[in-house]
Amino acid sequence: MVSGSIVKKSFAIARQCIVMALLGASCIIISLLIERAVFQTSNQSATKRLVEAYVLTNQILLADERLTLSANMAASTGEERWIKRYQKNVPVIDQAIARALKLAPLDVAKRFDQETRLSNDKLIALEDASFDALRAGDKDKAREILSSPSYSEHKVILVNGTSRFVDNMVAALKGNLEMTRTQSRLLLFGIILISCVGGYILVWRINNSLHQTEDAFLKAENKIRFLANNDVLTGMANRFSLQQTLKEALQEAKHNNTKLAVLMVDLDCFKLINDRYGHGLGDLVLKEAAERMGQILDKGEFYARYGGDEFVIIVEFKDGEQTAPNISKQLIESLSQVMTFDDISVQIGASIGIAYYPEHASSEPEIMRKADLALYRSKENGRSQYQVYDHSMDEDLNDRTLLESELKDAIDNDEIVPFFQPIICLETGRIKGFEILSRWQHPTRGLLSPVKFIPLTESIGCSGELAISVLRQACRGADMIPGDCFIAINIAPQDIQDEWFVEKILKVLQETGFPPHRLEVELTENALISDLTAAKKIIRSLKNIGVDIALDDFGTGYSSLYYLSELTFDKLKIDRSFVSSMHNRVESAKIIQSIIGLGKSLDIPTVAEGIETEQEAKVLRDMGCPDGQGFLYSKPVPMDQVSGVIDRLGFEPEQALSA
Repeated sequence: MVSGSIVKKSFAIARQCIVMALLGASCIIISLLIERAVFQTSNQSATKRLVEAYVLTNQILLADERLTLSANMAASTGEERWIKRYQKNVPVIDQAIARALKLAPLDVAKRFDQETRLSNDKLIALEDASFDALRAGDKDKAREILSSPSYSEHKVILVNGTSRFVDNMVAALKGNLEMTRTQSRLLLFGIILISCVGGYILVWRINNSLHQTEDAFLKAENKIRFLANNDVLTGMANRFSLQQTLKEALQEAKHNNTKLAVLMVDLDCFKLINDRYGHGLGDLVLKEAAERMGQILDKGEFYARYGGDEFVIIVEFKDGEQTAPNISKQLIESLSQVMTFDDISVQIGASIGIAYYPEHASSEPEIMRKADLALYRSKENGRSQYQVYDHSMDEDLNDRTLLESELKDAIDNDEIVPFFQPIICLETGRIKGFEILSRWQHPTRGLLSPVKFIPLTESIGCSGELAISVLRQACRGADMIPGDCFIAINIAPQDIQDEWFVEKILKVLQETGFPPHRLEVELTENALISDLTAAKKIIRSLKNIGVDIALDDFGTGYSSLYYLSELTFDKLKIDRSFVSSMHNRVESAKIIQSIIGLGKSLDIPTVAEGIETEQEAKVLRDMGCPDGQGFLYSKPVPMDQVSGVIDRLGFEPEQALSA
């Protein structure tokens, strides 16, 4: 089939060569006929221009004589009629000179202009001067001007230049005709030469067409093979090549009774970079990551782009069981280094899952699945680390799958309920509001924390339904909360994409009668990054109905200040990680101080999260942070315990706040 295709293409090329030869011969004949016609036309045109040049020179000389005669008669008689006759003939000589300039070739025209026209202008200027003298009544001066050496010199230049003009025209036209004749001879020689070599070229083209077609086919085949086995963006092996290589590697390991590891690598924070800077920069990050992997994997390990920002590496046990962990550490360290592209610097990381053959799996799909489970555990435990598969991960997967199947019904049946954690005025220690947190009252597992189910709601796309359900329950039970207190609820990044989300919140407020000005919606930076345009629309709509907006986990992202300039917030919440580490890390304390100062300069209140000790509360008060929350004051409590928390802590009435 392939050989037949090559031969067919070769015959097609041969037919094309014959057609091209016939077309070429036709073009040569037509070109020859055109050349003959052009030469004859050029000859006729040259003759016509030469005749016209003779006529124009005669007109110039005749007009000059008339001008000279009129000027001399005027100088001799002093009569005005001779001046008028002179002026009548001036345009005649000017027009003749202008026509001659247009008629002549460029070099001839330039020489003629420098001699004849310039002399004519000088003569006219002298003759005008004599006329001025006549009008002043000085005939002697007028005659003196016309008999001056300068006048005679320019007359001679005009006459000689006009005569030379014809000679120069003849020489130029002869040169043009000779050049045309030479070109004609060269063309005839070229036609003969082409005729001689044309046959040889045609035969050579036909003989070599098969080799050229075969070379092209081999190149195309190599390119197709490369595209079939390699990722176009990074040049790494692709998923198809990975499947084939992993299958062969497992067979070889089985045959040689050796071990190997599969590393699944996922780039941390890559989606944030893509959303923040666009896919163009994201592609550059992927290329840089692939290059850094290649520098680490210099011992021949196979690595491939699995899809998106995921990569897979096959590692043999060259240095024992620590080979894969050692490579993982090097990869994490290398990929965590800052990447700079022009004036943009970004930082990612890498989470890695490891599965071993034959300890964990013996088939290609199974070892990939278990490496993926280990990767999930690595990301779940905080990213920028590696995890080796263990059997508990399968149990966690089964448990997670079961919870996912129960989650939708739990939301519909109000099994996931609101818990209330007070937000405290740090100066007075009294309650200003409550943050609503979710807890799952599972019928068999007991009370589950958000860590167990919130990621699941986001993965199955029901985070919005959960938020609305918990908000509805909280608003219905808000009678036990003093009227000056607000409630705050956090919404997930996916909720930003729901164009009806604001309407759903408004419906809950209308159903329960809860005032919009007592509701605060908290947005994380991840929610803003996912779709800034949608976030702007959501924030604008919520503020229009009177709901306040807080930026949660402030300071943990790399573009929080950018969002402060783009969006309007009513509150900044300082992430608990800074509060918990401010006594051990000077940088954390400085960051907290900066956030508080920034809030004051923008007239935006700040709330410190995760306060657990009185010492932390005191430091925050001294820094000027107005509000806080944390276990020091109260853990999140169910609705029936809110009254007890209020009785214990008291609340900060609105009048006291305004005072």
